Amino acid sequence: MARQGEHTRMEAFPEDPVIEAYKAGIDRTLLRENLRSLGIGEGYDVVEREVAQALPLLDASGGVCDFCFLDPPYHMRGAYERTLEFLAESWLVGPSSIVIAQHEKKFDPGEKFGALVRYRKIVQGDAGLSLYRTTNS
Repeated sequence: MARQGEHTRMEAFPEDPVIEAYKAGIDRTLLRENLRSLGIGEGYDVVEREVAQALPLLDASGGVCDFCFLDPPYHMRGAYERTLEFLAESWLVGPSSIVIAQHEKKFDPGEKFGALVRYRKIVQGDAGLSLYRTTNS
């Protein structure tokens, strides 16, 4: 989970070494150097765990995300459902949170997961973004 100012960003699936470092072969030092180069020297946490381990720990921390980005490898289609179902019941997602799932254009991760409902889908090139929020927002 990374914090800057009042905004919280969490990536449930690491893909971008500028933001997250739990991917085989990525140097954790590079992550911190990239954050410093962006002027982000403090106010963030780097969680170096698999998503199935990290989400319950983050949920127990009591933090609420403004934005939660999901970007699993496209072949891990079941990961979308498991993660979105977890987030739908999690304290990490509040009334004003937005959950953004990046996926293959040809794959539909689903319309509804508990209280999380897709309100927008954007497709460009081979990729798609599904945006979710709680029905309470």
